[in-house]
Amino acid sequence: YDPFFFPDEAALRQQYDFVSATEVVEHFYHPEFSWNLLFSLLRPGGYLGIMTKCLTGETDFPTWYYRREETHVAFYRAETFRWIAERWGTRLSILDETGDVIAFQLV
Repeated sequence: YDPFFFPDEAALRQQYDFVSATEVVEHFYHPEFSWNLLFSLLRPGGYLGIMTKCLTGETDFPTWYYRREETHVAFYRAETFRWIAERWGTRLSILDETGDVIAFQLV
């Protein structure tokens, strides 16, 4: 599903074992709605894979290139993903050293 290039909403009425959201979550104008939608697509035990640039202690936010992309409106830290995992009752795995690849498992 892609709202611009493949807006087939039938894909949003099914459940999956694995959903990938690469360079997606930073575009969430309504984060709670969007996270609810993503997690609703998972079967029990299913995985949601996320890839986005994460803020770190070294990030200089005012000059950060990722922030300057005008469609990027939501930004995340590892702490944010831990909060999301707790809020939606999922298991969190941070899959790379940059913190930019994350997996949630519905439990």
